[in-house]
Amino acid sequence: MLEIPKPSPMNTDFELIDEPLDFNPLPHLQNATDEIRNYTTVFVFEDGRIGSGVFVNTCGLNGILTAHHVAKHLFKLERFGLCLCDSVHSPWVAPMQMEHVVIGENANERAEGPDLSFLVFRDVNLLGTVQSKKSFYFLDSKDTRVCENMKRIRWAASGSPIERMQKTTTTDGELRGLEEFAGQVVFKSYSQRDGFDYVQVEVPIGDGWPNDCHGMSGGGLWLLPLECGPDESSKVRHAQPFLAGISFYQTERQLTGHGFNSIHNRLRQTLQARQASL
Repeated sequence: MLEIPKPSPMNTDFELIDEPLDFNPLPHLQNATDEIRNYTTVFVFEDGRIGSGVFVNTCGLNGILTAHHVAKHLFKLERFGLCLCDSVHSPWVAPMQMEHVVIGENANERAEGPDLSFLVFRDVNLLGTVQSKKSFYFLDSKDTRVCENMKRIRWAASGSPIERMQKTTTTDGELRGLEEFAGQVVFKSYSQRDGFDYVQVEVPIGDGWPNDCHGMSGGGLWLLPLECGPDESSKVRHAQPFLAGISFYQTERQLTGHGFNSIHNRLRQTLQARQASL
């Protein structure tokens, strides 16, 4: 039976800290959001709709975490586009090249959830293409204790707002340019219900954010911790962004998603049950 890994210890050379009063967050935020984009992908439906996801590795499996309602619609299609950079979506993927593992679903697709899926790569050639352009976020090596300070740490959200899609017509047909967006958001609330946890964040006005967040369902909700060395000569620096949620519902200025327990523990429990049934 596949055992659920325990989190690894925190980095012993550097420790997570609160943000100093004289700290300039802008370089930190830029570095963090650049890193987040490397884990981000965009799904393109043939009818023009889009959804978002995060490349992750857990329990020895490479896949994409996304909202269940996004994954469900993908698997009704003959093919869908998987965007691997801020450009034309590529490659086209057939659902049979991936396995849809349902983590939580709501038959009515209501805003309260649950709404979470994991798409496992089954096609080694497709996986190789993705790995040549993107990185996978290793869930099993992350220490979830950082989430104890979720109210004090800056947050970011990632995905592809449909408002930013640009269409270009060429001799070969219509191409869609997509933006793999990541930007700072503000923590609002955390709750637990029926074996899942939920996070709500507020989207700022300005700061590069679009007016409409539709298309970001399935994107990541991230903590942006800081760390500092054990002596005064060590500079404050940004730690690796921590994947603390997956969004599945948006209003004009608010994103709702599953929290860290759903994507770090509930996901692995579901994969453990899947492995036991094989």
